[in-house]
Amino acid sequence: QMNEGTLAEVSASLHSSKTGILHINGNKIQSGINRKEFANYTKRYWRRRAKDFY
Repeated sequence: QMNEGTLAEVSASLHSSKTGILHINGNKIQSGINRKEFANYTKRYWRRRAKDFY
């Protein structure tokens, strides 16, 4: 995963039931992303994405 890579939009239930598939490395390998930058990126992403609905 990269700070500004592609996001997969999935429901919470799908994320829970398929977490092993979605996160193939689990906690074995660090993701290598800057969590603070990623949080800012996802915040901007969801704000832009919300505009698609109104």
